[in-house]
Amino acid sequence: MVLASALDDVLVLDLSLHLSGPFTSRILADLGARIVKVEPREGRKLPYSGEGPPPGFVGSNLGKQSIAVDMKSAQGRQVIHDLAKVADVVLENFRPGVTKRLGVDYEALRKLNPDLIYCTITGFGSNGPLATKPAFDAIIQAMSGAMEATGESDRPPALMTVNIGDLAASCLASNAIQAALRARDKGAGGAHIDMSMLESLMYLMVFHTQFYLQQGYLMGRHGSGYGPRSIAGAFETSDGKYIQVLCPYVHFQDSLQKVISEVPGFDHLNTDPRFASELARAENNEAFLAIARQAFVQRSEAEWLALLEAADIPHGRIQNVGEALTSAQAVHRGMVAEVDAPEYGVSLPSMASPFHTAVSSVPPRRISVPAFAEHTRAVLGEVLGYPEQKIDELVRSGVVAAREVS
Repeated sequence: MVLASALDDVLVLDLSLHLSGPFTSRILADLGARIVKVEPREGRKLPYSGEGPPPGFVGSNLGKQSIAVDMKSAQGRQVIHDLAKVADVVLENFRPGVTKRLGVDYEALRKLNPDLIYCTITGFGSNGPLATKPAFDAIIQAMSGAMEATGESDRPPALMTVNIGDLAASCLASNAIQAALRARDKGAGGAHIDMSMLESLMYLMVFHTQFYLQQGYLMGRHGSGYGPRSIAGAFETSDGKYIQVLCPYVHFQDSLQKVISEVPGFDHLNTDPRFASELARAENNEAFLAIARQAFVQRSEAEWLALLEAADIPHGRIQNVGEALTSAQAVHRGMVAEVDAPEYGVSLPSMASPFHTAVSSVPPRRISVPAFAEHTRAVLGEVLGYPEQKIDELVRSGVVAAREVS
């Protein structure tokens, strides 16, 4: 079975908002799950004023089905309850207490479906002194230690513009959901997954946390380096480009030293006692990096890329997102795919699923950006078996919204 259809028997009821929840179900959709995204009856409120579908919404909601329900009404709550009865997974990321007020919390839904996998994503978890504190990605980066460890040593802490707090929770939540489904298949029944963004991000900070726990060492900010004893950095070339180099092992360090020593005026590097061994280089790391920076500006990016490649030194040119998306590797791996946006009458490029098998002859399936309430009628009819008359009444009364196809 190819990965794109691995979860094709799984129905996910996605009640989530923002990024951490929607990207969790995007991952599950890329693995074949049927995602029913429940949106507010009054419509989408997205911070975007440009033409075409909002990029943030596209990136986290491809391949889903959209229905619109007034969850605050008794009839709307009943629709959610009916969907929960047949769903395998419910996903939500409201602040603690909101789902209970709406009557769609785990305790309410497990009574309807004891085998339900219910995944909650919050900033700090469902209990503890910070449980009710509002949290967004930047707050989690700040409080996890990730922000304090990001940036140059002589500048203030920096925020990663990759929403790493949200996305850490998304990746781990999708793992937890699949593990819970596996456990259910083995007879364990349903489960309530309590996923926190703070714990997720700190779980991924394995070097930072373990160095501190074992040695009391705070890694701090080192810019493009890995620490005060690491041979690593982003080096500027003569044509104003930058190349990232990382030499964690002695044979890489020896190779880098040899390549630099072959630059005219830098042959003294091989006889300098400060760099005669791995330990000596580590103890004189800043001096070595300073010499490396002076050497790199003597040659162009193309020249250095060729030299580093020939010497098998770990390196990469520092690219912007556009360069990365159009690189030969991205093209070869099919990292960008065309997706449909029927609400806007266009197709557009987007990131393709990264889930590959080594050998697969199955072409990638065409996916779409769901139009608002595009699938309300289909889901209520096909999944719940509601008769057309009942669906019409729910639309007329404003309990649900449905995109009418002319």
